[in-house]
Amino acid sequence: MKLYIFTLLLLSVLPTLAQQQDTAQDREAQRVERAAYWGRFFSVGYEGGTIAPFGIRGELGGSDKRIGAFLNFRSSLRKASKLEQYAREDFPANKTEFVGGASLRLTHWAYLNVGGGIGWHRYPFVNEYAHEQTLERKSYIPGYWGATFRLSKLINVVGGMSYIAFTERLYAPEYTFGITINLKQWSVISSQWSATNVMS
Repeated sequence: MKLYIFTLLLLSVLPTLAQQQDTAQDREAQRVERAAYWGRFFSVGYEGGTIAPFGIRGELGGSDKRIGAFLNFRSSLRKASKLEQYAREDFPANKTEFVGGASLRLTHWAYLNVGGGIGWHRYPFVNEYAHEQTLERKSYIPGYWGATFRLSKLINVVGGMSYIAFTERLYAPEYTFGITINLKQWSVISSQWSATNVMS
């Protein structure tokens, strides 16, 4: 009797276990398919900001890697000779920044960018005693965080915020935006296949 009951319970559980196994296999197949579709990439393009609108960006990442890397150079391209002509009350915002850091994969098409770097900007210094205004330059350590969205296998959209003088206090950030193109792309499956052949 006990054996009969046990057999009935086993027969009732087996279809459920088989269905769960099939579901897990389907999910794994979908994951592998998505990773193979997006692949690894190396992109170059434009990223500028509200203060430094002229910029260039490079990024390396992949759907099978948790951590990639990015670099961004931005500048307002304002010459010192031009800035010297402005009075203190009308002095324009300006900066030059070089930032880089880690590109952390959130999904196959979204990456979180976190990093820092070095920057400098010019500002007017007024000597009230001598009634003179001079142009000074200050260096700082910026902090940066943003995101990369892969719209397709070819085009990416990037955006972020750069905080000036990150080591002192979080001033109002400069917002950045850009578009990059994947100049190089590797298939995850072909890379794994090549690695397997080399090992064998």
